[in-house]
Amino acid sequence: METNEFESLGRIGMVDPPPFLLTRIEARIASVRAEKMPVTWAVGMVLTLLLLVTVNTVAYQKQASAGGHSTSDAQQLATDLSLSPSEQLYR
Repeated sequence: METNEFESLGRIGMVDPPPFLLTRIEARIASVRAEKMPVTWAVGMVLTLLLLVTVNTVAYQKQASAGGHSTSDAQQLATDLSLSPSEQLYR
């Protein structure tokens, strides 16, 4: 920008806000806060949460009944990925 453009910016004065602007903004914020979640969304969220808990519970029970992690599976995966199957990094 040139010097003349900067000088013209310095002559800009304060602008008075329109009347009742703050009141309108507060009313709009209050109307958004007053909106409730649709019942279908709430039911969907509850069902999704229950499904997630059920799947995790079943997966945990299967793992616990299998005796934890199978080292042969871990070794097979490490071999397939051309990784070292040792666990020395973790000890």
